[in-house]
Amino acid sequence: MPSRDKLPNSLKKDIETLANYLITPAQSETEKVRLLFTWVATHIRYDDKAFNSGHLHDYPAEKVLTTKLAVCEGYSNIFQELCVAAGLESEKISGYAKGYGLITLEISLMKPNHAMECC
Repeated sequence: MPSRDKLPNSLKKDIETLANYLITPAQSETEKVRLLFTWVATHIRYDDKAFNSGHLHDYPAEKVLTTKLAVCEGYSNIFQELCVAAGLESEKISGYAKGYGLITLEISLMKPNHAMECC
């Protein structure tokens, strides 16, 4: 089997095909989740430019797969789609993150500012 770091281009464009390819060696649901998580963590870069400029945009899973860039929302979206494609139960959780430069009184608890995915 070819290295998972050198995926054929045909696998890089379709979430379902990619998920099925990545989980091929898995023998349990835990192994499937680890394989998917590891791929996302090692192949998707954080979109520092968008985050630091404040010009955040939508990060649907398909766009993240194509651009290989995301902020927390995009990481959560692609991980969720990979999990669903792999037949895993998945739930997106939104919440609050304290970043550098946070002044406690400025945080709004009316709108979550962070997202993560759980399988």
